[in-house]
Amino acid sequence: MKKTNNPNTSRNNQLSGDERIVNRTNQRRKKNKRKQMITRVVLLVIFLCAGITLALTMFFNISEITVTGDTAYSSEEVIAKSEVNIGDNLIFISKSKINEKISTELPYVDSVKIKRHLPTKLELVITKTEAVYAVAVNGYYVLLNENGKVLEKDLEY
Repeated sequence: MKKTNNPNTSRNNQLSGDERIVNRTNQRRKKNKRKQMITRVVLLVIFLCAGITLALTMFFNISEITVTGDTAYSSEEVIAKSEVNIGDNLIFISKSKINEKISTELPYVDSVKIKRHLPTKLELVITKTEAVYAVAVNGYYVLLNENGKVLEKDLEY
């Protein structure tokens, strides 16, 4: 096996005993400082992640839901159809799902704007739609809005 010439090894051979001890001590200190720095960074990242997780799960829970705007339905009806409950997390609710649920379950709702008022309030702003067309089908009327959304059906003549 061939020996490689390591400049550190040859330099250490030329140093006295005290100088070698000081050199090794300095190298150990550098390694320890690196290990301490890495440990500190890892602990900082862990604490930040834990803090963010706790803040998002323990805080920002809905304590009040309000319904505003002109609507043909009561506030309780709109809140029930949205399937949002007191205590749900304000950050993790899906605006698109709430909008879709309300718009499909309540036909006289044209659009829903969801506003988050941090830290604990949710506001649902409802825009009402009205029947513009009545189409006769097999002896019954079907009411439609200006976009063709079916509002009511099976209304007798």
